[in-house]
Amino acid sequence: MLQRNDVLPEYVLRSREDFFNRWGNLVFYSTKYGEGWNGKYKGTDQDAGVFVWILEFIDSNDKKVVERGTIAVIR
Repeated sequence: MLQRNDVLPEYVLRSREDFFNRWGNLVFYSTKYGEGWNGKYKGTDQDAGVFVWILEFIDSNDKKVVERGTIAVIR
């Protein structure tokens, strides 16, 4: 379980990671390896709630893979 101020890691090279709030607004986007979302948007902690994440990456067979899920932020 992630704790306050944890950063969600990005696990795969050549990837894109997006996080959306419950209204569908993009709160985080990254294509940098090792960068992850820290629960903030424009420097402000996001309220507790469920956020949707989408991770797109190229696997070892050069095939595009899209993974989706949710994460709960608890403050």
